[in-house]
Amino acid sequence: MKKISILRALSLGLFLLAVVCGVIWQTGWGTLSSFGIGSIAQICPVGALETIFASGSPALSVLICLGVFVALVVVFGRFFCGWLCPVPSLRKIFGAEPKTETSCFNDSEDQGTSSTREETFSKPEKSSTSSRVLLSSKANFINSAALQKKGPFFVLAAALVSSAIFSFPVFCLICPVGLTFAFIIGIVHMLKFNDPTITPLVILGVLFLEIFFLRRWCQFICPIGAFISLVS
Repeated sequence: MKKISILRALSLGLFLLAVVCGVIWQTGWGTLSSFGIGSIAQICPVGALETIFASGSPALSVLICLGVFVALVVVFGRFFCGWLCPVPSLRKIFGAEPKTETSCFNDSEDQGTSSTREETFSKPEKSSTSSRVLLSSKANFINSAALQKKGPFFVLAAALVSSAIFSFPVFCLICPVGLTFAFIIGIVHMLKFNDPTITPLVILGVLFLEIFFLRRWCQFICPIGAFISLVS
């Protein structure tokens, strides 16, 4: 398990290094949502779909890049989420990882079971009512969790609709994946051209909010994960 974590960190580090090198030497790597060498590039699938919906006339290169990503997902599954996405690594570095829900559910279930048992022995006449309340609360919890897990698909649909309405990929402005690369690109440009700007600070502020206050981003919000789930 430790070896896998090291390999994931190494793959992400090499990926980010390639982005930095692309910005410095202008090899084609290092844009907000596409990476490659010259005219050969790979684009973020949600960014590609947003571009298609925003323009209304998709470019052949965008469709090819999207097709390549779909093929990679079919072959390798959720490779991007596990090996290249910077968000989980940033959460781990800054100690902002979400707590597992399994223990919470088990604890609540155990507490509910124990309280039901106590009521059964102390107040037999109210046991049926307590059971109904317990079952109802569990049903509400399950329905709420199921609804939250559909969140990424709602966000994906909202991103595409907003792109069509505003003729602009709106979600790219708040996507933590794109903002991470935008921050790297902004810092490199600032150092390379000696052009101070507050843009990296603004990007860093948005990233801070998303990492520390939207800790369930990957599970309940991320449209990239939703797209990958639909394909895989």
